[in-house]
Amino acid sequence: MTNYVIERLDPDTGKWTKAGTSRFAHCTLENLLPNKQYQFRVLAENIFGAGPPSEPTKPVQTLGKQ
Repeated sequence: MTNYVIERLDPDTGKWTKAGTSRFAHCTLENLLPNKQYQFRVLAENIFGAGPPSEPTKPVQTLGKQ
């Protein structure tokens, strides 16, 4: 079974941290701050280990508080 690991870039430290996992090709991430830019990347993980990460997304902006 393959899991997809979604990582986000911490702009303050420049380090990638785990933001979520999914067994499917889509994922909803929670606890993102409003009106902030994020970058994400995905890697696949199975019993043999983790593959290389994808290219990072372009920066995406979350919406402000509604």
